[in-house]
Amino acid sequence: MAQTWPATVPTSVIHGSFRESPPDNTLRSPMDVGPDKVRRRSTSEPRPLGWDSQMTTAQVATFDTFYNTTLVSGTLTFNFPHPRTTVSSEMRYTQPPQYTPVGDGQWMVSMQVEIMP
Repeated sequence: MAQTWPATVPTSVIHGSFRESPPDNTLRSPMDVGPDKVRRRSTSEPRPLGWDSQMTTAQVATFDTFYNTTLVSGTLTFNFPHPRTTVSSEMRYTQPPQYTPVGDGQWMVSMQVEIMP
């Protein structure tokens, strides 16, 4: 079951930081002569996303506990509004978040996740 995003941690995305691409769902087989053969790998693949969010020091502490404890170091899924469609989607981290200080108790938190099929 997907975990619930903490209410005190923002879901807003820094303008211009959102990244999304369709999943690489192809399998290529080289041929001795001519172009590679290409086929679809499966009927469903996770969709990669990334974005940056600005948080206060207190929000980062709450988010860090959510990531490390609730999500067991990012291994469990969570519900989050898709930054482009705003539809609640089940997601999972593909790598740990990165925290960058931006001054005056503010932090930039970079997220790399995948939407679960």
